[in-house]
Amino acid sequence: MILYHCRVSQNIFKYKLKCTKLHIIVHFFTQLLFELYTIMAKKRIHRGEILKNVVKNLGVATKVAAKKAGYSRSAYYKHIEDEDLSLHILLKYGKGLEYDFSKFIPEINSIDYKQIGTPTTLKEALKQIDMLKEKYYSLLEKYNKLLEEKK
Repeated sequence: MILYHCRVSQNIFKYKLKCTKLHIIVHFFTQLLFELYTIMAKKRIHRGEILKNVVKNLGVATKVAAKKAGYSRSAYYKHIEDEDLSLHILLKYGKGLEYDFSKFIPEINSIDYKQIGTPTTLKEALKQIDMLKEKYYSLLEKYNKLLEEKK
């Protein structure tokens, strides 16, 4: 058994895991993706402002926009103030307003709606590894682009 350290919301805890090569690979890529995401997250877009501008440019009343997305008017105002507005909330507004937010927020297309979980077959495990590799390479390219812009 290997002892892992996990940091979640500034709390550090330990957990034991029976390791196989697959678990180690999946864990490695997951940690790497998380690290790259946190680095890239420093260059943030105010998602609430994007929502506000889209609703304004479409000429839709705030009450109508909120209702089409399934929210109240007061919830809409909370949403436009939120810099880290959930992508799922933006998707609801996009569906209600028939607007594609991926023009401003490209990562909205990468939402995975199913829970990945632990693979039960080798085929599922290999599929997971390929998916994580794809995500890793795309994040690495974005990270390298950010580093070049910083210079």
